[in-house]
Amino acid sequence: MYIAMSTLPLLLWIAVRFGLGGVSLAVTTMTLAAIAYASQGVGPFTGATPTRNVLQVPSYFLTFVAPAMLLAALMAERRHSEAALVQLAAELEERVTTRTVELARANASLAVARDQAEAASQAKSDFLATMSHELRTPLHTILGYNRLVLSAAALPPEQRAHALVVQRGAEHLLTLINNVLDLSKIEAGQSPLHATSVNLT
Repeated sequence: MYIAMSTLPLLLWIAVRFGLGGVSLAVTTMTLAAIAYASQGVGPFTGATPTRNVLQVPSYFLTFVAPAMLLAALMAERRHSEAALVQLAAELEERVTTRTVELARANASLAVARDQAEAASQAKSDFLATMSHELRTPLHTILGYNRLVLSAAALPPEQRAHALVVQRGAEHLLTLINNVLDLSKIEAGQSPLHATSVNLT
């Protein structure tokens, strides 16, 4: 009986190693060999008459078929799950790699766009600063000559009124140009800060 029981670990090992097909082949081979030996009165199945011994062999091996088949099925399912996990891990790794490349490209595009925007902003600031300077110079000339005209004592009242209109317009235009220049300095980060005390009461 101990020899017969030793087939169970062998069947379990075959189930783990070779799966359902290996178990089927092993059980069939062992059953046929045991029937052949039992019919000759040799082997572990020889405790009764030859006919009874031969009938005991299939029932004995069928007892071990269920757990061996179950183990083989579980191992096959485990291998299938492991293969699916490996494939899923490979797909996830490929997705991560693809996403990383896409993000790197997007970051590079954003960096190019940022550099272009900064260059455009700098060009605009330079243009505003240049144009403000070019406009302020003739405006100061206009204001200076207009003040000379206004300071004349013999200036008729009608011409004085016209000169005052020119003076106000030129001063307003100069204020606008100075504001534009201040904004360009603020954008360029070159605007100086002047601390003053304020009475809150």
